[in-house]
Amino acid sequence: MENIESKPKIEYVILNPHNGPGQSCDDDYLFLRQGLHKRRIKVLGYVHTGYVKRNMELVKQDVLNFVKWYKVDGIFVDEVSNDNRQSTMAYYNTLSDFIRSQSRLLISLPNPAAGNGHKKPSVHSHRRSKEMNVLRQVAEEPSTELDELTPNSSSERSDTPLAIVLNFGTTTHEGFVPLGDILVTFEGNGASYLTSHETKILESTSMWERKYGKNKFCHLIYDIENDVQFQLIKSISERHAHYVFFTDLTLHNPWLGLPSFWDHMNG
Repeated sequence: MENIESKPKIEYVILNPHNGPGQSCDDDYLFLRQGLHKRRIKVLGYVHTGYVKRNMELVKQDVLNFVKWYKVDGIFVDEVSNDNRQSTMAYYNTLSDFIRSQSRLLISLPNPAAGNGHKKPSVHSHRRSKEMNVLRQVAEEPSTELDELTPNSSSERSDTPLAIVLNFGTTTHEGFVPLGDILVTFEGNGASYLTSHETKILESTSMWERKYGKNKFCHLIYDIENDVQFQLIKSISERHAHYVFFTDLTLHNPWLGLPSFWDHMNG
């Protein structure tokens, strides 16, 4: 997720080891998370809610594991239901309150290098290889010894609440505003984003979203043509969004790698 107000700057990276934190702390992802933090890039742990169908206790456990294992700066909540029925609002109110209550515990996490020298991340599958390569490129994996990236061994505590990003993937109801720090109000392909620019989505944006700062909103756009990048940036700004990630990668998983124009945009 990037801030588009000036030259693109990486502010957040979403950490998703296995459709969530997985069953245990993954040393490879921990190593790369440390590299991201060294560059002052905030890390969000990925959890999914299945549009309120997923058991709340399982979602909470994912949040706790991200905090304990990876010391994330926030939580990216995916598959957020877009209706404002009482039961839906109660579900996300409960989750939001729980996330906000989890201050980051800066404890000594297991050193991935312990017992094996200074271990470099290992890769076990094709998909995992792609994901790890993306994180390496963004984090600019340092040559510094891993121990130098590891926090002080004494336990510390930060009272900064975890950030909450709610991914609706479309326009939503104003009642969700207090529940998240950032609302993802578009997730789709570039063609639909540009063609909808002057239509209903823009009209609905002007109804209530403009009462809040642009930094409340994020758009995720995939399958874009290389020659429309700057048109997209202009459109995003006009549609009242501060954060964006867009890529020329396509379904079924456009978030599996960096766009082909990454180096050009960040040069």
